[in-house]
Amino acid sequence: MRKRKAEFFHKYVEVETDLGMVILPHRLLHQLVEHIILSVPGVEALEKSSEESVRIEFRKKVIYISLYVVLNLTKRVPEVSWELQKKLKEKFESQTGLRLERIDINVQEFSALGLNDDISPVLVP
Repeated sequence: MRKRKAEFFHKYVEVETDLGMVILPHRLLHQLVEHIILSVPGVEALEKSSEESVRIEFRKKVIYISLYVVLNLTKRVPEVSWELQKKLKEKFESQTGLRLERIDINVQEFSALGLNDDISPVLVP
């Protein structure tokens, strides 16, 4: 794959592709990241809104992402984190042509939703 040139601006990123220059608004990048991370098994939700839970920094032609997430307890935390980093890097880079240098995952809470769905309530007389 040919190396792509990217220019970072206050509200958007310009990416030079084989088809020409593409402009990606920062809001679109936030939505893409949110969509990718919520598709990973073990990730329950973002801590707050997308703008607060997904922080994207643009530095010297590379991108740093910090995530603030809520995980469920269906999988081990290291497994979820590894899968989240791997999937986010692969999909984000292939869909935008931008290079992700670093992904920081901050687990803010754990959710037990869905773990006791098969347990029926016990009535005490």
